[in-house]
Amino acid sequence: MIRKYEAGISEPSAASLKSIAEQLNVSTDYLLGITDEPSGHLGDGKITDEESQMLDTFRRDGWPGVFRLGAERISK
Repeated sequence: MIRKYEAGISEPSAASLKSIAEQLNVSTDYLLGITDEPSGHLGDGKITDEESQMLDTFRRDGWPGVFRLGAERISK
């Protein structure tokens, strides 16, 4: 079956993909080519002050607040 996956003849189900990732001790993102990191981390896990402000705004005001914040940033 793995040969068929590699040859593009067949695609694994979500359950199969999860099982393969667990057996190889890698993330499904790694298997899918989304990241080059076997652990699946796309970044260092740290957020910037600007990202933190956006998250706080979203929690407080939802998407309308985030859009207002974005518009303010663009107009500067």
